[in-house]
Amino acid sequence: MFCIKCGKENPDSGSFCWSCGSTLFKDESSTQQNIVSSGATTLTAMKHGGKLIVPRDAVLPHACVKCGAAGIPHAYKFAWLSSGYYALILLGILPYFLVRLLLRKTVRLLIPLCERHRRRVHTLGMAAAVVLVGAIPTAVIIGSVFSEEGAAWGLFSFASLVVVGLVLLWAYPPLRAVHIDKSHATFDGACMEFLRLLPECPKYVVGSPLFE
Repeated sequence: MFCIKCGKENPDSGSFCWSCGSTLFKDESSTQQNIVSSGATTLTAMKHGGKLIVPRDAVLPHACVKCGAAGIPHAYKFAWLSSGYYALILLGILPYFLVRLLLRKTVRLLIPLCERHRRRVHTLGMAAAVVLVGAIPTAVIIGSVFSEEGAAWGLFSFASLVVVGLVLLWAYPPLRAVHIDKSHATFDGACMEFLRLLPECPKYVVGSPLFE
């Protein structure tokens, strides 16, 4: 049984999540009944064209966002920075990443995935970590092997591995955030089978900064 708040797996006999302490429910219908009985408002994800629009704290349907099959929610953290800041790359990678770290907007969501796509996401994340962590020692080894122009070969291998690692890191999340604000997050990458389960986005939301 999985906690719908933090995504951690718990024993089926448990009543509270061992990770965050939230109340556990046997299925989604029990969760909805509890929300209604408590008087809370259920936030619903929406669609607009091929985009997925998720209010903060919304609960997604338990279908894999990549194929539409039955899925189990897993917690992921997404970050977004306005494309206008990409010009800082001209000043160097370090200034860009410092600005991104300070000004990015983030959201944490429970994304349902089938086992096949969960393994794919996990594999990409592990591959990105291994490539990025191994970039420096690999460059040192290659630089020491070549007696002549060893530094150049080491620098080239380091840059190549960093680029590969960043590409894997970019491909790792199951969805790609295209906008995040205080109330909603907008994503690309959800399959049409999953989007068909969602209502259309109201017109007043379509005209908001979510679609700029």
